This record gives sequence, structure tokens and C-alpha cells, in this order.
Amino acid sequence: MKILINFILVLLTMGHAFPQGIQQTAEVELAVKKLFEVMESGEEEFLSSLLSENLSYGHSSGLIQDKEAFMNEVISRKPLHLKNILGEEETITIASNTAIVRHVFVADGVMPNGEIVPVRIGNCMVWIKNEGKWQLLVRQAFKLN
Repeated sequence: MKILINFILVLLTMGHAFPQGIQQTAEVELAVKKLFEVMESGEEEFLSSLLSENLSYGHSSGLIQDKEAFMNEVISRKPLHLKNILGEEETITIASNTAIVRHVFVADGVMPNGEIVPVRIGNCMVWIKNEGKWQLLVRQAFKLN
């Protein structure tokens, strides 16, 4: 009888935690999708709302940017304009108000001369929930073998 009661308590606990985890994962997926959309469109105000004031944005080249530098790059579309952005093989791990997103970042990079350069890099992002909104805190890209 004691085992049955414990089992029921575990199921009840999971029933409350699981839907919240699914909802948070869906919220993070949406935030990542919105980030990709705004990286293509260059909408300054919307981009700013998706980024933490303490953003650390690491490129696969080793360049590290803060929020202002990253926003300037996206808005100016220099050194290239990203199009058709996808996050392949994406995984999301939620821990309280923090989410870790890993994926293969795939895009078409359009150079100022119109040349299209394929982009395919590994990517790890850390998102934090701030005042009910998911914001990008850390992004680190890395070269794939």
C-alpha cells in the first residue's frame, strides 16, 4: 500500500511539472525562431527585446561581441546578410529560468557583392527568463569538423 501511495504521489508531481516544462520548451523554441527571423529582417527594436543587456555573443572566428556590437552587425548586414536561417538537430534543456539551446546553425550568407556563402556552424546558446520573456544571454559558435 505504501508503494502504491508513493507511486501515485510521483505521478501527481510529474503531472504538474511536465506541462510546465513543455510550455517553457515551446517558449524557448519560439524565442530562437524569432531571433532567426529578426537576424534576417534586421528589426532593431524587436532584436533588442530578444537580447539580454549582458549579452556575450561569440563567433566561430573567436570574435566576442556585446549587445550593441551584435545589434550593429545585424542591422548593418555587414560583413554579410544572413538568410534562410535554420537550427538543425536542436536540443533544449530547461533549468529553472535558464535554457540551454544547442543546434547546427545553417544559413545563406549574402556578401555585399551578392555572393552567397553557405554557413554551417555549431551553436550553443544560453537564454534567461527576464520579467516573463526569454532573452539571449550567451551565444557561442564553433566550427564543425
